[in-house]
Amino acid sequence: MVLCSTCGEELKQGAKFCGACGATTPFAPRSTPPQTSRLAEPSTSRAAAPRTEPFHQTAIPRADGPTLADVYSTISSGGIEDASKQLGHWWLAQRWEIRLAIVAPALALTMLLFISASDADLTTPGGFVFSLILLPIALGALIALARPDPVPGWMERFVTWSSMKGSQAREKGTFLAKWFFRPFYALLSGSNSITTSMKDPYLRAGSTLALQFFALYLALFVAYAAIMIVIGIAIILFVLWIISLMLSEGLSGGTRSYSGRSETRETLFGRKYTQHLDSSGNKIGYTEQRTGFFGNQYQQHFSQDGEKTGRTDAREGIFGNQYQQHFDADGSKAGYSESKEGLLGNRYVQQYDQDGEKTRRSELREDFLGRKYVAHEDEGN
Repeated sequence: MVLCSTCGEELKQGAKFCGACGATTPFAPRSTPPQTSRLAEPSTSRAAAPRTEPFHQTAIPRADGPTLADVYSTISSGGIEDASKQLGHWWLAQRWEIRLAIVAPALALTMLLFISASDADLTTPGGFVFSLILLPIALGALIALARPDPVPGWMERFVTWSSMKGSQAREKGTFLAKWFFRPFYALLSGSNSITTSMKDPYLRAGSTLALQFFALYLALFVAYAAIMIVIGIAIILFVLWIISLMLSEGLSGGTRSYSGRSETRETLFGRKYTQHLDSSGNKIGYTEQRTGFFGNQYQQHFSQDGEKTGRTDAREGIFGNQYQQHFDADGSKAGYSESKEGLLGNRYVQQYDQDGEKTRRSELREDFLGRKYVAHEDEGN
């Protein structure tokens, strides 16, 4: 009985390679002295090298591995199990670039055949989603089969980076950090913890990459759903605002038309006043805040030429309601105003003539640049 000098397994009579580890046997012709003594030395043994990194590669190419001809010879002699071990040893002995060049086209062809067999139309939303689901699985299979040497190191650095970013997100209290980045990096860390029990570093790296792709898909789906919900709420609020305007116009018994706006301005000396503009933006007058002889506050209205056109005093009704009394240039009562609230909580000022008929509505608004102004709308009949 002859034993393998590398692994100790029993060798078959006449076998050129060990069926367990693929090492050459004494039955194989050699042009150089056997190297089993060198492999048995503890200081140079590659199989005994400790593995401290979780994604570190374990397969070391062997210069004396079997060839495809040897595999075919073993198959011809009926050693199917030995041939499969030899084929695996030959595959690991190749450069990772060669393995990648072989696996990538074969895997791409398999995916195309699978997609065509499933009748998935990639131009439709369903077909697009189907392809997104297959992509992480294909990438994971490519890493596990081709076993590219740099990938475990890349994945280990990425896992370390995502863990660091997750810690930073937990320290931040912003809205995005709390509701998006924290759950996202938690999903990435969870996908890495799921694969920790896998012993093969390439299988673990491929599985981790696939799970992290699915974690990214889930985060994007949640973000998309949140955006759709916000847009839906905005549409509902807009519709309610339109309904409130329609109801207010219906209750007023007529329609309103835009008649102008008022803006708060300031002179060169810092004195504030209110500039009135018509619907075309032309200046038609202004208002200044004044204090009477007895300390009472009132508003003095002027034409654009500086002529007094009237005034407005703050008053209180019999039941304690606050309103503003308007006077013309002669001091006669010209109407009054009351503060109102719309159906959506918007505040506005409703103006009446002295007989109580609605004449104008004024509401505080904001333009595109964020500047506030008062818009005026005349009541129609």
